[in-house]
Amino acid sequence: MNTPLPLVAVADIHGHLTQLNALVAWLDTNLGPHVLIPLGDYCDNGPDVPGLLERLIDLRLERGDRMRPILGNHDLACLRALEDDFWFNRWGTRYWNPGGATPEFYGAQDARSFRARFPSHHRNFLASLPWVLELDGHVFVHAGLHPGSIKPQIDSLTRRELPSVRELLPPPIRDKSLATVCDPNWDRFVVSAHHGTLPNPWFLGPNRICLRAEIEHTGRLHAAILPAGRFLTVDPQGHVNESAAPINLAGAWRIGSPEVLGQRRLFPLSMHNQSGPKFTTLGAALHSGQAAVRDQGGVRDLRIENRGPLPILCLEGELLKGGRQDRVLDRPAWIGPGEDLALAVSCVEQGRWHGQATDFRAASVMVDPALRSARLSAESESARQQTTWERVAERRRASGLTDPAGSLVEDRCLRPRRLSAKA
Repeated sequence: MNTPLPLVAVADIHGHLTQLNALVAWLDTNLGPHVLIPLGDYCDNGPDVPGLLERLIDLRLERGDRMRPILGNHDLACLRALEDDFWFNRWGTRYWNPGGATPEFYGAQDARSFRARFPSHHRNFLASLPWVLELDGHVFVHAGLHPGSIKPQIDSLTRRELPSVRELLPPPIRDKSLATVCDPNWDRFVVSAHHGTLPNPWFLGPNRICLRAEIEHTGRLHAAILPAGRFLTVDPQGHVNESAAPINLAGAWRIGSPEVLGQRRLFPLSMHNQSGPKFTTLGAALHSGQAAVRDQGGVRDLRIENRGPLPILCLEGELLKGGRQDRVLDRPAWIGPGEDLALAVSCVEQGRWHGQATDFRAASVMVDPALRSARLSAESESARQQTTWERVAERRRASGLTDPAGSLVEDRCLRPRRLSAKA
């Protein structure tokens, strides 16, 4: 009986041809024959979308069944935009980062010119991609699956069923909240990417792997060699680095003692009888003086300096009060001792831009689940910021505050959520 070839899952590529070529060359040299499985999102927010699509088409022609790409939400949005003016407008407002519009690569500025100029073989390639792939005990899908039986979800994706709500895509293709969803009763490994703000380059859970999709923000491309549990990262210059040692995906999990952060308890999770990491939270670090946060001149430009002996865990959804305006963290971060790093943030106080650039403190609460969900569903940084401002204005009006451009971090605005959290 033939031994199955190694499977190589690749996170979102977004027009980054240099990183894909470097990965393919490394795999051909160091791994030998394998099955390459890009997990979708080839369009938008990268330097060379046309070149990447050409390369993917060539690889599939050259390698046949050893090249098995699947569809991502940006790719499906592109296909829908080719047929529907509503979706072309939605694609532009919800999916593109500044300078990342796919139509511009083809010299198009509107729906009509894009449909005329987008090559038919690029369109046919995207339209041919499966929405899910089953192979050798693995299920590959762009965003993830819901708990429960896998088969009905695969069947729906195989039939390419769209939601009844016109502006939505199927959750397994677009829902970032599925990134860390696991079900111990699954009989196969579910492998995905899509989520760009995971605290580590890959998430491992029972029957679950999710690769962090950060290339559009950092230029780093992550990949996993399965079932060996080897993980690769390609940097923006095309250098490929492998994780220090293979990870036993069947290894036992250990839950450590919790750290309390406001309304949340954080349980460190470790593998192979290793002790969990020692760390402090952002709020505790700011209160003790271990951390210093400062404005750098723009709404999204904050930096944090760790002046203490312990790493600092920063969570998506944490609120920072002060500086030139109040902010919310867009992504989790792990700040090592002595590090001085940029934080990805959004504004939650549209009407102010003054104050001391270094006068920040942690708010006593975090963004509530409904606002977090709305922000995570945004497909671009600009859409996330606009969603944040809209929801902050709604919160303030509901709390009886007359200025919709004021801050989310006001007692009257947050008090109902404190009470509901304690109920």
